[in-house]
Amino acid sequence: LRSLPAGERLQIGLHRPALMPALDQACTATLTGVKLAFRGDGPWLRPRAVAPARELTRRDARVVRQIGDEPFWHSFAQAMRGRQSREESEVHTFGVIERGRLLARCLTTWAPAGIERQIGTVWSVFTEPHARGRGLGRAVVAAATAAILDAGRVARYFAFSDNLPSLRICRSLGYAEDHAVRYFWAERRA
Repeated sequence: LRSLPAGERLQIGLHRPALMPALDQACTATLTGVKLAFRGDGPWLRPRAVAPARELTRRDARVVRQIGDEPFWHSFAQAMRGRQSREESEVHTFGVIERGRLLARCLTTWAPAGIERQIGTVWSVFTEPHARGRGLGRAVVAAATAAILDAGRVARYFAFSDNLPSLRICRSLGYAEDHAVRYFWAERRA
């Protein structure tokens, strides 16, 4: 924080509340949200599928492209390329496709080395508004979680503390709350 130029803003996520005094000493900070981290390490009881959630493949490229979600498209393209270097995370994308439309989606990542090699993270869970309430989000998260656990990793899921649908999904699948990450906009004091 001392190397940050005075007046420059940045977003910080603190996993440990004990670091708050250091942040307060160096910066003015405004809390913007709390993200809860959940852990799922089994035993994994596969829920009854309400929809055919599955890992997406190259054959799904047209359907993924037509949703217009550029960040998800980029993740899908990265998943189809595979890991390009030793440092790059492995990405897998999951979805529910009905009548040629991608109704629910998420992705997972895990790293090839270090602590992140042991953990697979579920990210970017989204269900199209007109398809909500059918269990599709839960279905894609269940498929992604199963893939993580089948690969011998611990599953991790993040949800903002005010995102009740996301919290319901992860808790219904047996994820247990692990810790909170507090996010701040911070600016170094002069």
